Amino acid sequence: MLRLLGVRAARPLRWRDSEARRVLMSAGLSKDLFEKHNVRSLPVRKGDEVMVTRGAYKNREGKVETCYRRKFVIHIERITREKANGNTVHVAVHPSKVHTQPKSKWNERTDRTVPRYGRARTARAAEASPPAPADGRSRSVNRYGVVVVT
Repeated sequence: MLRLLGVRAARPLRWRDSEARRVLMSAGLSKDLFEKHNVRSLPVRKGDEVMVTRGAYKNREGKVETCYRRKFVIHIERITREKANGNTVHVAVHPSKVHTQPKSKWNERTDRTVPRYGRARTARAAEASPPAPADGRSRSVNRYGVVVVT
């Protein structure tokens, strides 16, 4: 079947679709934003204030200058290195290795979508919680989806 479709047709959607890449290039929100909006991550875009959380540039803050979807990386304002010939170039950072800061660029569209994500997350959590047992013991679901009775 693969041979009939051709190699190009069988390529995963994440390699073909720019919107899928946008979603894959998401960065976690800082603890303040997570507690405020109940949203874990959002797609990174140009102008967002981020802080690097992993790698050689850990704890460095800056503004996103470019989102390079083709390579799944972002370039951050003050994170650069010098090449052998003396030129200064941006260091590519994967969006999963940064956190969005509270002073980030929020607009009216973000103000509409973020609460919607938070409500959906809260609704899913309410559906997933099992009913309380009649014998007075408490039940909870651990992070692996297993019901624990205490």
